[in-house]
Amino acid sequence: MNHNPNKRAYARIPVNYRVKVVTARDMVQYSLALNVSRGGILLAPQPALPLGAQVGVAIFLTDTGGDRRVVTRGIVLRSDGSGNAIRFIEDMDEASFEALARMVPTLDPCGEAAKASA
Repeated sequence: MNHNPNKRAYARIPVNYRVKVVTARDMVQYSLALNVSRGGILLAPQPALPLGAQVGVAIFLTDTGGDRRVVTRGIVLRSDGSGNAIRFIEDMDEASFEALARMVPTLDPCGEAAKASA
């Protein structure tokens, strides 16, 4: 069996969103998202997050941090010089996923890429 550890279930989309992360100790940290997918998010390396920690994640989809945001839970899989990798452990609710798909059309299976191949 040929198992490729770099094969991902979801495409990663480069982004530049502000993200709020809440740890179990109620520590709130703000970071910058580098890329996002349906399965997880990569944040800037600073501030470092505790490896293995379950966290709450709020991705602000506007520069103002207003009401357009995606909220979910995740676990920190990696925290090193290349970033903090968080795997979502709870599927986003439909409203959150739709909000993200509107901002990042390539996450939408019915978006322009799907229309172009039809």
